[in-house]
Amino acid sequence: MSGALAERSEPGTLLYARGALLAPSHPRARQRGALVEGGSCAGTPQLRASEIGSCAGTRQLGASEIGSSAETRQLRALVEGEPLQGTPYRVVRLLGQGGMGEVYEVEHRELGRRFAVKVLHRIHAGRLDLSARMRAEARSIARLRHRSLPEVFDLGATDGGRPYFAMELLEGRDLRTELARLGVVAVPTALGLVLQALSALSLAHSAGIVHRDIKLENLFLCDDGALKVLDFGVAKLLHAGASLTDPDAVIGTPRTMAPEQCAARPIDPRADIYAMGLVLYELVAGRGPFDELRGRRDALRFAHCEREPPPPSRLAPQPIPPAVERLILRAIAKAPEHRFQTAADMEAAVRRLHDGAQPGAAPSSVARELTPTAT
Repeated sequence: MSGALAERSEPGTLLYARGALLAPSHPRARQRGALVEGGSCAGTPQLRASEIGSCAGTRQLGASEIGSSAETRQLRALVEGEPLQGTPYRVVRLLGQGGMGEVYEVEHRELGRRFAVKVLHRIHAGRLDLSARMRAEARSIARLRHRSLPEVFDLGATDGGRPYFAMELLEGRDLRTELARLGVVAVPTALGLVLQALSALSLAHSAGIVHRDIKLENLFLCDDGALKVLDFGVAKLLHAGASLTDPDAVIGTPRTMAPEQCAARPIDPRADIYAMGLVLYELVAGRGPFDELRGRRDALRFAHCEREPPPPSRLAPQPIPPAVERLILRAIAKAPEHRFQTAADMEAAVRRLHDGAQPGAAPSSVARELTPTAT
């Protein structure tokens, strides 16, 4: 596999998130409505979801590796009540489908407990490389125990030789969908969400795992307020004896790849730091620094490598505290050595800003400006 990888968006299934996501004084808040701390989304149906983003090892892989989109559309998904042959699970419903695999809500026939199962497509059953990638994804997640990472309970193969793994079934929505619903996320809440993701990434990095595809679609907000980092399908194992991808491959989503990823250079955990900076940028500004280039793959790669991003305060419909802006711009510095060097370093910096902007913290102009008030 070579060349840049095309990005695709897939719909998520959603619930609500806690927290006041928009300062009510903002016109966008009045237009769209905002969540209130401890409350739920008005008018948002509660739907059950799985680790839908994990289906994407699928979204990220190139057509030469996963087959054409037309071929994907012709794949028959399992239907309600159908057994996943050779496993103890029966299908409840399809949750997501991509070029490499399917994700189902399933029920264990003996235990009656429900899980999310990711399984390789039938057409890839003989692909040893994709089978190895899926097993590596499952093992990577299972090695890590963290509140912001999904639990993996089972790994095996169907009667047809398709690898699968079973995960906890989540309820919530991905941050891309939440941002689309709200328009922009209030700074204190955005900092809190990023803190959860950075804590999980710090653990992953300490285990020698680089995610390589951090983006809003792969950050899942559960209905209890917990954030889950999903989709380790293209993760890099820094201490692995052999790579599961071509050393010259460009892995990730063009809109959110670090410069070194765009250039197919060696990467380390600082690529995830860059992506987390972009996540925070999008949450507080309502858009990314190069969104005008969306869909133009080569232009996006050039922008990430060469163009200086506009400060988020220039694009945001809400005030961005200077300290938050400096943090974001440091995280998305072109040169890895100019970024935070570890997820733990960035987490500590975000926590200082988050704690200073929370209700009940020491009074400051930032806290007064961004703390939602009753209307």
